[in-house]
Amino acid sequence: MCFSKVTFVKIPIKKEKITMKTRMKKLISISTIPVLALALLLVLGTVLADDGAIEAQNPAPSLTGATKYDFFGADDPPTVDAEGRVLCWKGPISGDIEGVMLWWFDMDRFVTIGQVSHWVDRWEIWSDDPLENPEAAVLLLAGDEAGTTTAPPGEDGFWWGKGIVTEASTEFEVWIGRQMYDGGNVKWAAPGLPDCGEGTFRINLIFDFNGDGKVDNEDISIIAGYWNTGEPLCDISPAPLGDGIVDAQDLLVLTEYLTKADVEADIAAINEILDNYALAMIAGDLDLWMSFYTDDTIKMAPDGPAAFGKEELRAMMKPLFDNFTFEEMAIFDVEIQVAGDWAFCRCNFTATMTPKAGGEPLYMDAKDLCTYKRQADGSWKIYWDCWNSNVPPAAPPVE
Repeated sequence: MCFSKVTFVKIPIKKEKITMKTRMKKLISISTIPVLALALLLVLGTVLADDGAIEAQNPAPSLTGATKYDFFGADDPPTVDAEGRVLCWKGPISGDIEGVMLWWFDMDRFVTIGQVSHWVDRWEIWSDDPLENPEAAVLLLAGDEAGTTTAPPGEDGFWWGKGIVTEASTEFEVWIGRQMYDGGNVKWAAPGLPDCGEGTFRINLIFDFNGDGKVDNEDISIIAGYWNTGEPLCDISPAPLGDGIVDAQDLLVLTEYLTKADVEADIAAINEILDNYALAMIAGDLDLWMSFYTDDTIKMAPDGPAAFGKEELRAMMKPLFDNFTFEEMAIFDVEIQVAGDWAFCRCNFTATMTPKAGGEPLYMDAKDLCTYKRQADGSWKIYWDCWNSNVPPAAPPVE
């Protein structure tokens, strides 16, 4: 029982600028890349044009460590965890994380075919040995992985594994959800009986194949370079362990990630507009409030004609700002959908207005549906806006 070898190397990247045209020319020479994959690569090149890289959110682009481990799988009786997995390897880890690493194998899923064994395990990194010093040991990182071990006759074995971080202490919780890779060699105590080994451990941002803290054109080059191979680094779909081949399915997941990241930024920008919209009402700042609308906006308020363009909109709203003070305004139940350069937002809002001339406050409970339009500078503004009350109108006075 052993693992298979992975040596983490920094992928060489030329210093000169690599254009999308050059990259595509390289890819087209790989005849096995389907048309769909080429189309996706073109999309990615557009998404990441003009240095549009997506930055990692963690304080470091990767977390790495060196491991030394001894074999415990032959213990009689074996050491098992609460799920019945067998402790096969254990040893110190040093580097960006310091402690003790353990590998617990699911023996029901351990299969050997020829010189190669396939396995699934739970890996754990503790601050101290949880078996020898359980009271002092704190679980730092843990997760599930799968991998292979190769045992060539008369030579050291080698192994690799890949998985996902699923648990972490407070100090390392920013790494949850990231992909981990480990691997190394295995020395034998006797033929077929592992003894010890040394290896490496690494956690990356998924899709950040070169570990530089961002997802950009260099990562597209790397996935293209490993096309139609079993390189675990780029075999990212289906999650979490891949399917053994780098192909269009992996490229599609990368595309979805980049698209999602852009959409999340757009949604955040529109939410900021909503926050400032309410602040402008409370501050009585009509100019600031008007700045959220396009020049050709259309606003459809209840019980009156629509306002077409900013000039009509200002004329519609000026009496409100002149004659009322907004004591409070809350916008909630917000749902935003983004489709390219258009976004659609629905929400509820409440507001309390006090007449400046004196009198009882007025209370609004209403809903709003509006369309946002992306501007030339990338910002968003309200294009169409329609709202009405959530409560029925007051009954007419009884004569």
